[in-house]
Amino acid sequence: MENNKGFTLIEILASIIILAIISIIIFPKINNSMKESKKDALNIQINNIKKAASDWSTKNVRFLPTEIGKEAVITIGSLKQEGYLVVNLKNPLDNTIIPNDTNVIIRRIKNSYEINVDLESGTKDYNSEINPNAPIIILNGNYITYSEINEEYNDLGVIAKTVDGVDITDYVYTQIKQGENEVSKVNTNEFNTYSINYTVNYNNNLSKAVRTVIINDTKPPKITFPENTTITIEQALSYNPLSDVVITDNSNKDVSITVNSQLSNIAGKYILTYTATDNSGNKTTKKRLITVV
Repeated sequence: MENNKGFTLIEILASIIILAIISIIIFPKINNSMKESKKDALNIQINNIKKAASDWSTKNVRFLPTEIGKEAVITIGSLKQEGYLVVNLKNPLDNTIIPNDTNVIIRRIKNSYEINVDLESGTKDYNSEINPNAPIIILNGNYITYSEINEEYNDLGVIAKTVDGVDITDYVYTQIKQGENEVSKVNTNEFNTYSINYTVNYNNNLSKAVRTVIINDTKPPKITFPENTTITIEQALSYNPLSDVVITDNSNKDVSITVNSQLSNIAGKYILTYTATDNSGNKTTKKRLITVV
């Protein structure tokens, strides 16, 4: 007599549990492997862009900075247009085409140049098609620039040329915006972020580039007081250590100041430590000698 007995409920549950355990162990490894594979593929794309920018630099040395730390910026679209990149490159992480307005930064370091690709700079909805006759715009200096509060901002501008190498920088139109509003200049009296938009239209062929200017404060306050101050014992207990101290700051905002240690009515030399902190967190510490006689 044949035995047609099937799996018991316990056996089925045991099989499900075993499969679940296997999934928990294996799937994360597969997922991590896929992520690493995508990162490797992205690095290959980035290296392709860097190679294209390096080839472009070799033939366009006159557009590159000569001072260490300075940058020139060109877009992926310009590299395509001049034939250094011949295909649309995809970002394997999200399977989208790397936008044409993605910035490629060429920075001067010692006797050579360092090339980096800023994938965050491109707009996701930017048209992937290239006008082969569109002008080339090269930013002088950094495409993200920081300017000190209350110090005049001087823009380094751009260089514009045709695909044949004709200089058309004089055709560049510059527009400054603070948010959505067009303004006449970068106002460094307040903390703001500006976009400087460069547009060149030559023979009905249009190109654009953007620089971001951020007003910030990196300079600490200055503390000034008389050197080698001498006071009497009678003056010591009522002496105000801030009475002859001057605090200045480039932000023209309020500055907090503290004084560590105090005087007594005992003759001797005293060291007072002054600490001034501005609204941006920049801090200055300065020691002062006061002699009580």
